[in-house]
Amino acid sequence: MYKQLYGTLTEEDADTFSTQISELHSSNYKVLSIIKEQFYAVKSNVELYNNTFFNINKEKILLNEIFGKIENQLKNMNELIMDIELEQLVEQQIILFNLMISQVLFEVDLLGEIVTAAQGGVIHASVLTPKDILEQLKKIENDIPKHQRLPVPLDIIGAHTLLSIADVVCIYKNKTLIFLIRIPLIDNYEFTLYNLIPLPVSGNNDPFHMYINPKMDYLAISKDYKNYISYRTEELNKCRQTPNYKLCAGGQAIYNRHERTVCEVKLLLEPVEIPKTCHVRHITLVENIFHKLKFKNAWIYSVSRENIILDCEEAKASMKINLTGTGIISIREDCRIFTSDSVLIPIKHLSTNRNIDIVPWSKIPKT
Repeated sequence: MYKQLYGTLTEEDADTFSTQISELHSSNYKVLSIIKEQFYAVKSNVELYNNTFFNINKEKILLNEIFGKIENQLKNMNELIMDIELEQLVEQQIILFNLMISQVLFEVDLLGEIVTAAQGGVIHASVLTPKDILEQLKKIENDIPKHQRLPVPLDIIGAHTLLSIADVVCIYKNKTLIFLIRIPLIDNYEFTLYNLIPLPVSGNNDPFHMYINPKMDYLAISKDYKNYISYRTEELNKCRQTPNYKLCAGGQAIYNRHERTVCEVKLLLEPVEIPKTCHVRHITLVENIFHKLKFKNAWIYSVSRENIILDCEEAKASMKINLTGTGIISIREDCRIFTSDSVLIPIKHLSTNRNIDIVPWSKIPKT
């Protein structure tokens, strides 16, 4: 039987890994490569804890020797010099015993931290350091299948990133704490991700507003606009975030826009008129809309008519601005916007990459 601390793993898998780890433990190798399963077993520095307890046993033998000397000294208590030597031996024993207790407590606390971290799917740094990961990645780099590569560069920063995006499974079997790290590989497909935001617009003196209802929440499209992937919000939330990009599993279908055309892709090509495949809805705008952009201190707005007040810390007086129709308004970190029913507050110290917004200027047909 095995105890699963974190992740998903069958008992058969646990037996397989336990056998392979036993083989590694009995060998003189640091890494055991099983190419057929693309599995690598790595000895961890946690073996040093076993050496610690081995040293404690040696110190226990030394303590027994000191006890023997004390026993012999007790038989010669008549002379003063013997009393002094006895006192020194007792002090040595107390110091050594305190060191042993401190060492055991440290190792027990560290083992507890390792198990606690494992229950949260985290590998403790004392078990496997980023430097260890980097060393092993360099060894297995040549075994990676063609047309695939590691999602991070082979450096210390990349090793730290890899630990945050890898899947970790932790089990306890045969007095061994086993960590299974699934490292994702990426292919040569690279897409730009767009968040599709329907924006109501109106014609001149038209009380009704129109907007295009998207079939997806997000659209990922290749640089040449030939291939695309559609995502719902819940699907995109399963992707892993790295400092530079999102890493998504390959379960989503990749479509060719020439074989399967959709409204959202056609709009990126900025046609003169809205494609017939687009679903246009007509509404009456009851209240004003202000939609915050995620990576900017900017709001998309759609209003019939709105008087807003711009208040900035460095300005001597507030500024009154009249808004009509649809557009985007941006403000500095030290400013606020007061609308008739809300306050728009920017995010301070916002760090972001350059994100280019695309607003199609295609004409929406009136019905």
